[in-house]
Amino acid sequence: MPTAHLARLEAARNKVAQLVIDNPRYGPIFQRLEREIELEHAKLSDDLLVRARAVVAQNAMGERSSATISNLPPSP
Repeated sequence: MPTAHLARLEAARNKVAQLVIDNPRYGPIFQRLEREIELEHAKLSDDLLVRARAVVAQNAMGERSSATISNLPPSP
């Protein structure tokens, strides 16, 4: 069963797919969403090794990202 986070990622990917068709500059966002969806699917796997690799990959991806996602409003 997909998690709420996975459902949000998939919904975002679906919207960004149309943006990419209209303007290819959105391509990197689409690719990032696809990677995150793949990692979420891997974390739901019954295979312990697959889940562990997904966690390591997600941590590495977070370290390379200069942007963070937060539910908090921006600081003034």
